[in-house]
Amino acid sequence: MPATCCADGRSRMPRSADETEAAPLSRIRIPTKAVTTGNEPWKAGRMTGIAKIDYLKTLAQMAARLGKVGSPSDADLQLFRERIMARPDDLRRRLLGANVQRRRVLDAAQRQALDVLDTTPDLLGPVGELRYEPSHSRLVARFLSPTAEPLVAKSTLPAFLNLLEVAPSAFGMPTTDVTIVAERWLPSGRVDISVTSSTYVIFVEVKVDAIEGEDQLLRYSKDLAAIKGSRDGLLVYLTLPGAPKANSAVAHIHMTLDKLLVSWLPFADSGNGSPQYLARYLKTLSILVGCGGAGRFDDWTFTQQRAALDLIESLG
Repeated sequence: MPATCCADGRSRMPRSADETEAAPLSRIRIPTKAVTTGNEPWKAGRMTGIAKIDYLKTLAQMAARLGKVGSPSDADLQLFRERIMARPDDLRRRLLGANVQRRRVLDAAQRQALDVLDTTPDLLGPVGELRYEPSHSRLVARFLSPTAEPLVAKSTLPAFLNLLEVAPSAFGMPTTDVTIVAERWLPSGRVDISVTSSTYVIFVEVKVDAIEGEDQLLRYSKDLAAIKGSRDGLLVYLTLPGAPKANSAVAHIHMTLDKLLVSWLPFADSGNGSPQYLARYLKTLSILVGCGGAGRFDDWTFTQQRAALDLIESLG
């Protein structure tokens, strides 16, 4: 049950659930005591930063309890205008300041990863192909290929296999020949990525905005069984995070593009050559999955910055 603030700044719990649900915004008391910081006193009556944050938290807690909310009263709207909207830029600076503090405490590896997401421009956005599925299929295949990208594939391919819980040694690395084919034709259709070695055959179906075609994975699983022979076979469904699961009731692994992004970040670089090429594609992925923004970090929205930092901190 959320607390409300008394006139003296102390918090108290509502007397009942009914009070919480019925209380208008005007019932939330906010401390307005003058605060002295550094060299200048704040004017009496101005809400402190801490009080404003507490007020917003209380609003969020009340909203969660209320569920369906009716039309706000004039008094509620006026209070919101006076307390919050009067200084929106100040509130935005405080929120962005929290992201600055998080950025400062990143370790060296995390800072390098954030530099990758700060790379500009991204690879597909400027050509209008951010959500163009075939481009993603071809690029993922390219960065998996020891032939096309030998410098980065020695790291990105094992990272991809680890996401599938396949030991690179079981896959035959590093001695085996690996064949990566984008948009491989099968008897029943065209699979987006085919990854084969002496011990494994892996088919990857990529979805950005589309959903699974009718019996698509079922058909590919039959092709996989016929092609792999005595080798192990895996069927992978690669989608955006939160995308619907496949309809086909066949064995497969559902991987998301944000997981691929995180696993490949340590091998990208904002410098030159193949690592920078990979960095520009990962920048595209970060925008696509909502963990970054176009342009430089300082130009992103608060939400984009926070999502990127959440992702980067997961590398720790």
